Amino acid sequence: MVTTKEELLSSNAVWRFFDEITKIPRPSKHEERISSYLMDFARSHGVEARQDGVGNVLMSVSATPGCEGLEPIILQAHMDMVCEKNADVSHDFMKDPIDYYVADGWVRTHGTTLGADDGIGVASALAVISEGQQGNLRHGPLYCLFTVDEETGLTGAYNLGSEFLPCSRLVNLDSEDEGQIFIGCAGGCTTTASFPLSESKAPVNVVGVVIRVGGLMGGHSGGDIHLGRANANQVMARFVQSASLSCGLRISSFDGGNLHNAIPREAVVHGVVPFSNKEKIRVELNVFASMIEEEYEGVESGIRIDMETEQAGATVMSSRLQQKLIDSLVAVPNGVLAMSHTLDNLVQTSTNLASVKTMSDRIEVVTSQRSSLNSGKDWAKDSVSSTFRLAEAEVVSGEGYPSWKPNTHSALLSQSTEIYRELFGEEAQVLAIHAGLECGLFLDKRKDLDMISIGPTLRAVHSPDERVDIASVEKYWLFLKELLSR
Repeated sequence: MVTTKEELLSSNAVWRFFDEITKIPRPSKHEERISSYLMDFARSHGVEARQDGVGNVLMSVSATPGCEGLEPIILQAHMDMVCEKNADVSHDFMKDPIDYYVADGWVRTHGTTLGADDGIGVASALAVISEGQQGNLRHGPLYCLFTVDEETGLTGAYNLGSEFLPCSRLVNLDSEDEGQIFIGCAGGCTTTASFPLSESKAPVNVVGVVIRVGGLMGGHSGGDIHLGRANANQVMARFVQSASLSCGLRISSFDGGNLHNAIPREAVVHGVVPFSNKEKIRVELNVFASMIEEEYEGVESGIRIDMETEQAGATVMSSRLQQKLIDSLVAVPNGVLAMSHTLDNLVQTSTNLASVKTMSDRIEVVTSQRSSLNSGKDWAKDSVSSTFRLAEAEVVSGEGYPSWKPNTHSALLSQSTEIYRELFGEEAQVLAIHAGLECGLFLDKRKDLDMISIGPTLRAVHSPDERVDIASVEKYWLFLKELLSR
């Protein structure tokens, strides 16, 4: 078993390139350095490469000797990563490398996202090129497509020209379960509600309080939504609603979550309570915390809900705004809304109460909706929008991205499942995923695309607990190499 970083880097070429990628800051919409790295890689390896206006990179790789007659194929991965960290971790994603380590058969980090989504995919494509040139891997004519901004806007895929999809077969390297071959994905959109900030003078004879919800699992708002994990924003809203009625809690700010595609792990509220209720609210917080622990027993093991006193602020939200905001946060749908009736254990429609931010002039609430059906996505969006409109918020929904309808008659799928069976003596699972992949947008641009999505086993992506199973990378790499050699 691999137990050190040195053993990891010597185990296969994927890890060596992944190590280089972890040293390159690459937040969504800031992929300039990883894009330059890819262009430098192409030059140093004598590979033709071009870059489009938004930063997507396409490498064109000649077949290895004896494989010139194989059909061409595209390997595709995205450059950017989700940048999440624990509140007590000091890390600047714009300049600091990712500090990872090996433990218990997994690659992990010290309280930040790892960026294996989709750094492993990028590293795999580069490893294919490098190993092919060294005679360690066989492949036919090959294209490696690296897109930008997959995590926050799919900007790269939206703006991709058809010339960047030069053949009709594509392997997306952005899945998270080894042994599973994905042939479809959900579409999605983002819905944002804005409440104009109205304030009033804080009551007299009060004590300032700061309430925190933390220690939650979080995770991917698509891939992990079925696990029933707690949403920090909704947990916080439930307590604020209760304490407002029983203890006279008035709040001045509510902040929780960061990214539309991550289940929020932390939330914080600042406010005031009457001195006479100082102990009462603490008792109610302890009772509430015990209740939440019971509700999520077996799902969340590290829930923390605590409160401390602070200097009371001069202003609070107007009582009308506080009631509209908190009532809507408690009422808005969150989590799984419907399961598929055609594919076993597939979430069909869901929504995520992603972030709440108190700004200088407004309070902004961001939610994300996903569905494998366009009608389901619209229903989820309308349900969320209606809730916030009833609270008199201004609501805007983005255009979103399309789903990728499964093609069970795919020739690429048939060949892939046969190869997996031959290699490992077991059947690969063929599934659709309740998460957004760029494949739906690619299919809009080239209707004849035959696609699958594969990857090693990743867990807790989009959270600081993100990790990669080392043994699964070895199996995934063997599978990818054999697929290309055919």
